[in-house]
Amino acid sequence: MSDLPPAAYPATTRRMLESAGYECTRWAAAYRTLIARHAKGRLPAWFDPWITHAPQMHEEAITTLQFDADSAGRWWLRSGPAASTHARAMLHLPILRPFWQQELRQAHFDSLRGLVAPAWLLDDTPLPHGSIIAGLGITSWADFRLKHHPQHFALVDEKNVPRACEAEKLPALATEKKWLLTAHPQAQNSLIARYQTDASGRITLTDYQAMP
Repeated sequence: MSDLPPAAYPATTRRMLESAGYECTRWAAAYRTLIARHAKGRLPAWFDPWITHAPQMHEEAITTLQFDADSAGRWWLRSGPAASTHARAMLHLPILRPFWQQELRQAHFDSLRGLVAPAWLLDDTPLPHGSIIAGLGITSWADFRLKHHPQHFALVDEKNVPRACEAEKLPALATEKKWLLTAHPQAQNSLIARYQTDASGRITLTDYQAMP
């Protein structure tokens, strides 16, 4: 193995990296399946605006992935399918949970949710009585600034371009159905992992190292 990582990386980090290449490949394939289901009219109508803006995810082998660690030492996936805020929001969307569990298997789904920073579709569709916006603990976008600090989040437009989160604007932006809100973990250090795929489709971690 080349480019050996610092000895400070625990064995749990290596195990996470070893599985991430396969999990991201499965995630990308499932995402393409989701887009195909929409094309066949098999998703609820309220999903239309989000699929319209969602980027395509081409079928290609995972060769490198970037991971950032926050101040608590938690690793977050930054590249591959996670580079798309739409893909991250859909992965965390409760209504799609049965789909992901079926396509990814429960263990891989749980692993990805732990690695992928959450994102939310800014939609003004009323919630069912007694429901909350999962992961935020609020019943409406107007309540966001009462429970969360905007500096920990970013707004993302339909072209996946981020900008500062302005909490007071969230209710109005939700009516446009093209904006996303994303958690914005602050990176303290980063690493890059490299993978190769053999003729049978098996994805193997080849090396990983800290980024300067």
